[in-house]
Amino acid sequence: MYARVTKARTPIGYDTKSLALNVGDVLRITRRRNGQGTGEVVQTGQVRTSGNVYIIIIIIIIIIIIIMIAIYIFHIMELSKDFNNDGSVLLQRGDFPLTHVELIDNFEQ
Repeated sequence: MYARVTKARTPIGYDTKSLALNVGDVLRITRRRNGQGTGEVVQTGQVRTSGNVYIIIIIIIIIIIIIMIAIYIFHIMELSKDFNNDGSVLLQRGDFPLTHVELIDNFEQ
């Protein structure tokens, strides 16, 4: 079963199983119980902007983030636990409230 996020959610820092939700993300629900769901993000939502200025600002921010990530990777090599044996990135998995998503019938990547 799949769901599309309708309300953004940032989990509290000490809850390692909670899933951060962004509007537009698509989730695969693996378990439902008492208004709480468990699953994984299978597609992130799209950022919609109007105007070239916003696009340029977003590109600059993305470049800065990529540089920061590259520096982090070069300094800390423990990131290997976040990858599968073939080098592909693991899916984000965790719990989320079902009140923050709407169920969808069909989803194709």
